[in-house]
Amino acid sequence: MSKESAVARITSTAAGDTPRSPADFLSPRRKLVNKYYIAEMLGIEPVTVVKMAQGKRIPHYKFGHRSLRFDEREVLAWLEKKQVPANPFTLVKVRR
Repeated sequence: MSKESAVARITSTAAGDTPRSPADFLSPRRKLVNKYYIAEMLGIEPVTVVKMAQGKRIPHYKFGHRSLRFDEREVLAWLEKKQVPANPFTLVKVRR
C-alpha cells in the first residue's frame, strides 16, 4: 500500500465524521505504555522496570499511588543515550 493511499484511507470520512487532515496524524503524540510493554521491549522483568522507575533511572510518569506509565519515545531516547559504542581497536583473544 502506498503512502498516498494510506493517507487517503485514513483521511476519508464516514457519515457524520469531521474531515481529518494528514497533519493530524503526523503531529507528535505521546504513546504512554505500561511496565509490561517496556519490560518486553527491553527484555527484562516488569519488577525490574518498576525498580528502575523507583530509583529514577528510567523516564516515567506516575499517576496516583501505584500507576506508572512510560512514554515510548522517551524510553527509546533514554536507551539511545545509554548505548556504549564499540571500540574497533579492541583485540579479541582467541583461546586455543
